[in-house]
Amino acid sequence: RGPFIAAFDRGLRQQSATQRATKLDELPASLVKQLTALWQSDTRDEALLRLLSWIRYEPARNRALALAADAKNTPVVRAAMIRMIGDPARPQDTARFRQWFAGAEPDEIRLAALDALQQFDSAPVAVALLREYPKLSAPLRAKVRAALLSRKTGALTLLEHIDAGKLSATEVSQAEVRPVAQFEDKRLDALVRKHWGKINS
Repeated sequence: RGPFIAAFDRGLRQQSATQRATKLDELPASLVKQLTALWQSDTRDEALLRLLSWIRYEPARNRALALAADAKNTPVVRAAMIRMIGDPARPQDTARFRQWFAGAEPDEIRLAALDALQQFDSAPVAVALLREYPKLSAPLRAKVRAALLSRKTGALTLLEHIDAGKLSATEVSQAEVRPVAQFEDKRLDALVRKHWGKINS
């Protein structure tokens, strides 16, 4: 069953690269029956959980949530489950991701939560990331900067944070802020020039 699940998962993801993700109720009934016959409520099969979560089989997603929340599981398992839940992330789960990012968790968990949170271009999410920023390891701080600067609202929140003196501009390199020009936003461009000067594209 392993090769079947892996092959089907790859096929769906290749399709989703050019189309929206396939839902369970859009699959042939015979295939749905075959897939759901593999399901057990206590499964820890990551490949099966990932596939069924991807096609929006809610019991699988709920199982991934439970495994992610259980501190008795290893960070590797929990991070894998968080990535499943965040692929794609749902707005109603933002609070969960923020909790995992802000909690006393290992970097592996925080990074998985960050991968989900960066899908939301919102000021509250950006503020929450910056609130934790001083407590983070250097590699994770770099990931947070990259995540914020990849989104217009996130970039504005970070640059305004720097402009207000809450974070040193030396924390961010010219190379990191260069992509901000893609947003073609006068406020962002002005903040970049103020703190980093004119940056060649």
